[in-house]
Amino acid sequence: MKMMVRYQSRGGNTKVVAEAIAKAVGMTAETIDNPITEPVDLLVVGGGVYAWGLDQSLKIFLENLDPAMVKEVAAFTSAGGNEQDERYSGYCARKRDQRQ
Repeated sequence: MKMMVRYQSRGGNTKVVAEAIAKAVGMTAETIDNPITEPVDLLVVGGGVYAWGLDQSLKIFLENLDPAMVKEVAAFTSAGGNEQDERYSGYCARKRDQRQ
C-alpha cells in the first residue's frame, strides 16, 4: 500500500502530530505545499482548527485533490493554544487547579 502524510500547520502542533503518524509507519510527513505527484492508496492529511474552521490553504489543497491520484483519505486535526495568551494560560491554570 502506497501512503503519504501531508499537513498544514501554523503554530507547529499539527506538524508534531503528522510527524508522529509518519514515523509510526516509517515515512516522512510533508507540508501540503508539496504536491502529490504519484498515485497513493492512502493520504493521511491534517490541519489545525482556526476559529472553528480549516485554514484556507488546506481547504484549497483538499478541493484540488485528484481522485485519480488519491484513492482514500484519512483526516486528522489538532488544536493548540497560545500559552502567551493570558486567557488561555489562565484557563489552563484553573483546570489544573480543579484536578488537584
